[in-house]
Amino acid sequence: MLPDNMEQEARANQAIDDDWRARVYPRGERPINDDWTVKPMELQRRLARLRSIKAGINEGLLHFMMEHCDLASTVPKLDANGAPELRNGGRVLVLRRIGCRLTMTQEEIATHYGIHRGTVNKQIKTFKQHSLIVNSGNGWYEFDAALCWRGNLSICRAYQRQQRARDGRIVRRYN
Repeated sequence: MLPDNMEQEARANQAIDDDWRARVYPRGERPINDDWTVKPMELQRRLARLRSIKAGINEGLLHFMMEHCDLASTVPKLDANGAPELRNGGRVLVLRRIGCRLTMTQEEIATHYGIHRGTVNKQIKTFKQHSLIVNSGNGWYEFDAALCWRGNLSICRAYQRQQRARDGRIVRRYN
């Protein structure tokens, strides 16, 4: 969760029953639910730039696809004896599912979102052109991990250092 305004929270708690607690969040912010994290500053910065060049991004479809990314999962890497491998005092983990990867076909996306498959296809091409989607394969699309992630954020930071586009180029980062 992002920091909240303590003064507003205190006033809200004074106004309600003692058995309840009120939480106040900055305008437009809310707690992270279901382990889905949109990196609001980076995503908004990138979308603002795309709006300024009139890129034709369907932001609703983009958010829908990001919300349906897989939940990241890891398993411990085992050494030759079957014990968890340790390195620099920590366990080594293997990423089994990537937290910024959507595993749906264009047909499934179109059906769930309620638009034509051709529209989904055009939007995915636009997302790729502007490096919102950095990798894809048969039935999966991978977003830039700097924009969205489902799962543990420390795993996200580690994955961001490794994430490359499929053709070997480095994922573009905008500052």
